[in-house]
Amino acid sequence: MSTHNSPATQPLNEQLLTDALRNADPDATVSIESATGQLNVSTVLSQHDVLEILGGLGVLAAPTDNHPDAGHQGGQSCGSCG
Repeated sequence: MSTHNSPATQPLNEQLLTDALRNADPDATVSIESATGQLNVSTVLSQHDVLEILGGLGVLAAPTDNHPDAGHQGGQSCGSCG
């Protein structure tokens, strides 16, 4: 799982982001925490690929360090994610 932040002032469409990522990973999921604007992405794609896809949609995202899986590359898992 990759966790990314997006500025809270930027309106995000969760379904649009999910659809864009699913073009490359049919099992990708996206959730946006309404209180913080934090964008959570679960995918086998690499961090670079996720940022490139989101950037193509105009989303300014950056990885965060506060998720237990933040250091994993695409396809890797520590088993702590649901």
